[in-house]
Amino acid sequence: MSDQETQQAYFTFLFKIEEPFYIKKIETNHETCETHVYVDFRKGTKFVCPVCGAEHSGVHATADKSWKTLPIHHYECHIHLRTPYIKCSKNTCGTTIFRPHWENGSTKFTVWFEDDVIKLVRAGLPVSCVEKRVGEHDTRIWRIVHRYVKAQYEKLDFSTAFSDFTIKFLKKTFPPKIFTLQALIIPTTLTRHLYAKPHIAAFF
Repeated sequence: MSDQETQQAYFTFLFKIEEPFYIKKIETNHETCETHVYVDFRKGTKFVCPVCGAEHSGVHATADKSWKTLPIHHYECHIHLRTPYIKCSKNTCGTTIFRPHWENGSTKFTVWFEDDVIKLVRAGLPVSCVEKRVGEHDTRIWRIVHRYVKAQYEKLDFSTAFSDFTIKFLKKTFPPKIFTLQALIIPTTLTRHLYAKPHIAAFF
């Protein structure tokens, strides 16, 4: 097995890439300390419609998308995917973009990268420190944190603390611009002046 084949097998296992997808090529830039992994799918592949589950759905178009993931051997790593737009074989769902398993609502980072950010925030590390550690602007870090908190907020049960009317009013008026912390409603504009841990502690 050549070095290239060994490297492709390693990243295939690491990123849990399964047929019909495969690693087309890997590029490493030693000057910028970056690794770029390019993923493609087999020609003639038929997919399952992401909406209704109809099999044998064809590809209407493709788009090149990329996500930053966790560093590999101290090199910044990016996954590039020739992303298919799937046309429902039943012609009931129209065209839907394929969402890879490493995507979690973000168009810039993998779920593994975002999980690492959340772990750092949960540990009490200020966002200003997290941004330096992961090499991203604090605005992007806050977006990850806010999206995570919003998802947890939607799972909360306020039935014992608020009336049905109050719950409907809060969800209609404020989300995703409020967070719950020990039965207090705190505007997100204030959270930027706090450390990350206090305003999301209620969700862990």
